Amino acid sequence: MELRTPKGTNDYSPEESTLYTNVLDKIKSIFTLHGAVPLETPVFELKSILLNKYGEDYKLIYDVHDGSLALRYDLTVPFARYMSMNKLKK
Repeated sequence: MELRTPKGTNDYSPEESTLYTNVLDKIKSIFTLHGAVPLETPVFELKSILLNKYGEDYKLIYDVHDGSLALRYDLTVPFARYMSMNKLKK
């Protein structure tokens, strides 16, 4: 089995992640200065809600029938794959 990320995705090294976090923190602080507040929503929605919203553009909604992708429920498997792909032991 070839270890790889799904098409269109990347792993980010600790250095890249740190840079990303620093940039994101700066952006968040600027937004906060201007009165913005955070909002978290689920990574998925009810299909009926999306169909109601998109109507004629229902083709923008994708069903995955073959099960080739799945949402992770924790980081155990992605972490193990990243470690293996990058030959890290610690």
